[in-house]
Amino acid sequence: METTDPTGRWIAAAVVTLACALVAAWPRATAAQGAPPAASHPVGIRQLEFVDQDRHLALAVFYPAVVRDRAAVPFVMPFFDKLKSYRDAELASEGAPFPLVVFSHGRGSNGLYYAWFAEFLASRGYIVAALNHYRANTYDSTIAYLANKLWQRPRDVGLTISFLLSDPVWGKSIDAARIGVAIRKAASRPSGSAARR
Repeated sequence: METTDPTGRWIAAAVVTLACALVAAWPRATAAQGAPPAASHPVGIRQLEFVDQDRHLALAVFYPAVVRDRAAVPFVMPFFDKLKSYRDAELASEGAPFPLVVFSHGRGSNGLYYAWFAEFLASRGYIVAALNHYRANTYDSTIAYLANKLWQRPRDVGLTISFLLSDPVWGKSIDAARIGVAIRKAASRPSGSAARR
């Protein structure tokens, strides 16, 4: 049955026109954003720990590095075959101080699951602190803690920032005016495709 309502036809025509305009504009909008900057640094990885009262917090710090030894072997992480991070490599001074991104993993996960993300940013001049939330990570997790202490996750992020800024090495290398947080939602674990690069 054909409608004779001119308002309905006008709305349908407007929706189709808008959809076509969006589809046509998409490649130009994407091109205007440009490609991400190319990797300009090798990436170092250093594992750090600190204590907040009775809570032990661990983090992996990915950072722009200098690898002087051509025979250096990248740090091997299971399930990641294309990453090239160098354990305890020298922190780059060119371009410092660097912006800091603190990565907060999903519930029951850990910061190293997202090494691909951290390495991508570190190779482009960011320091990335991928922390393991206390009693809410792959290695040390309890249901009671996950359910009742979710409020401590932002506290962990703040403590990590304070810890790094007060450190004699990291504090000089971080631009305190450029600090951000990347969060993986707390409700689920990463999918297989997101966890592997």
